Amino acid sequence: MQQLRGVSRHFLSDKGAAMTAQSESAAPREPRLRHWIDRLIASDPALDHLKTGARAFIVAVIATLALRALAQWLGQDPQLAILGIAVPMMSATMIRDPAPRQQRISLLLAVPVAVAVNAIGSLAAGQAWVSGALFVAVVFLAFEARRYGPRGTGLGMTALYAYFFALLLKSQPDKLAWQTLLLCVGYAIAGMVRFVLIADRPQATLQRMRCAMRARVAALLDALTQGFARGTANKAEAVARADSAALNALSLQIEAHLRRHARAAQADNEGLRERMLDCEMAVEAIVSAAHAAAGADHAAPAAAERMAALLARLRVAVRSDTAFDAAELYAAIADPALPLDAMQRWRLRHAARTLLRGEAWRMPAPALTGMEQETGGPAKTPGLFTLDGPTRQAIRASVACLGAILAGQLISSQRWYWAVIAAFLVFNRAITPGQTLAQAWKRVLATVAGVAAGLVIAEFTQGSTALELALLYGLIALGFYLFQAANTVFVLLLTVMLALLYELLGMYRPHLLTLRLTETLAGAVMAVLAACFVLPVSTGEHADEKSAALLRDAAKLLRRAFEAGHEEPRDALRDLDRKLQALREALEPVTSSFYPAPKAAQQERLRRLAIVVYCVRHLYHLSDRHDTVPAAAEALHAMADAVAANVDTLADGFEGKSDGAAFQPLPRERKASLWDGDAEEGAVATSRILANWLWEANEAVTGMRGGK
Repeated sequence: MQQLRGVSRHFLSDKGAAMTAQSESAAPREPRLRHWIDRLIASDPALDHLKTGARAFIVAVIATLALRALAQWLGQDPQLAILGIAVPMMSATMIRDPAPRQQRISLLLAVPVAVAVNAIGSLAAGQAWVSGALFVAVVFLAFEARRYGPRGTGLGMTALYAYFFALLLKSQPDKLAWQTLLLCVGYAIAGMVRFVLIADRPQATLQRMRCAMRARVAALLDALTQGFARGTANKAEAVARADSAALNALSLQIEAHLRRHARAAQADNEGLRERMLDCEMAVEAIVSAAHAAAGADHAAPAAAERMAALLARLRVAVRSDTAFDAAELYAAIADPALPLDAMQRWRLRHAARTLLRGEAWRMPAPALTGMEQETGGPAKTPGLFTLDGPTRQAIRASVACLGAILAGQLISSQRWYWAVIAAFLVFNRAITPGQTLAQAWKRVLATVAGVAAGLVIAEFTQGSTALELALLYGLIALGFYLFQAANTVFVLLLTVMLALLYELLGMYRPHLLTLRLTETLAGAVMAVLAACFVLPVSTGEHADEKSAALLRDAAKLLRRAFEAGHEEPRDALRDLDRKLQALREALEPVTSSFYPAPKAAQQERLRRLAIVVYCVRHLYHLSDRHDTVPAAAEALHAMADAVAANVDTLADGFEGKSDGAAFQPLPRERKASLWDGDAEEGAVATSRILANWLWEANEAVTGMRGGK
């Protein structure tokens, strides 16, 4: 009984009980190559990042060959080709519309935007303050365009980079006609690569993501197996928790992909979504059972070996494409030598049965189309230039860029635009002062590392054009591969690319990289100051808003869990998942190891709310799939209502509506049938597990008194 208590807390915490060293002999060994293949497949589910890097690389190579030859044939300076290479390559990367047809329209619209903004930048390039004022205007419009969704965001970023490269390359007004021609040719090459050579194919993308789900589950089971076999339980649990969170994120990606592209085969679509949810719940149940086994007082080495062997069998079953004899697996779960109580065995047996079916990756994929379906979608923010989210952010970013212009001019009258682009990019992924500080700190650290690497590489490759070009194109591929997943590393690589580009153009001087660092620091400081003093959005208020929305949904689910005929759990649970994901994204900058300020309070908030979500998800899903002891239903319903009331009280605290309301104690009366009785074992186990999850959720909520 005590083993189940606290399982959800430890499943989501960073601490676990360490096991003593154990032998590996009982665990069936699988070639380690299979493990690393699983990790590789699971790490990049839709191959989006790999495709982004490949597209950037191919565009850079083809555009370099074509545009330099074209410039020479026209009798122009080959350096003009850089504009036609860089801007279309960046623009094609920024286009993030969900469906291929929308992407083609956005890339087509990007051509006149880039041409017009480049012309404006070229005409103003010789007048520092005019070009600075226009830069601020471009920044404002780039943020304001975000109210129009992915297309507005992509076109805004295209305008920004077109203006930046016009300043960087010192475009001349008398070359505008040739620059326009090169830009158009560059966009034609980018479009050919994006939509012909490496096109998005929704059906293939879905299949790859399903393969990634299977690989993620297999890799998670392998990590737990090796943890029990080697006596490294805490490390294995940390890896398993990360894999479980990644599995949830992957499921949400597949859900979004299905919503966008599913055809009329709605039954197949709904069936896949249901099986994905069952798979997630099964994996989390297995991790919980493994944690309970690792922390049990009687977990002797022999018992750990049996647990490793059990997990290894389950891993082999997941990887198998043929029918798997489950009798031996179920017998291993029933083995009394395993350090598990009856409830954990019951959960583990049902989880194993779900994974053995494997419908999430074995059932036929629903038919998809390249056209995006009508989903209703979020309404666009009304009112151009009203003081709402996009305009507020546009004003703050514009003020930061204005300050960056002033500071940048004091540092260098020729390279001041580096400070402006740094201020913009710091604001690009931040809303609150805390998020801005985290982004600024990471950008400065990445630039420091990039300057150091750039100085070494530039000196090492000096005079070898072939080596410089090979490194430049290699860094382009790697940088754009990491563009979305690891933006900090992208900034580092971008600085190295800049050093190589200056070297190829014969403009390299060591002080240029140190000047870039100084300008970046100035822009980052201005961004932090603007975030703190210009229409500030408090980090706490932003997190409180996300937390309250999450808790309101959790309270609704708790009240509905034991109602007769409640709604299908999948959509409700996915909404809860998305709200937790939004909260994690809001708090990630201020809870990561890079954040140079106190972060313990926000980390604790996220940990406790994650516990609440874990308990509510499993409670709602289990109550929908399995019957409880009939006499226990009333007691469970009363407990759920009490916990829901406490969740709402906590949400009131986050919204500032508390009025000193106290948390309600849970009903202390426990009917005998809730724990014992003659009911079927499954119903008794279900009742016990549901009750414990309610207590776990209530403890997490009441531990956050005052909503802080």
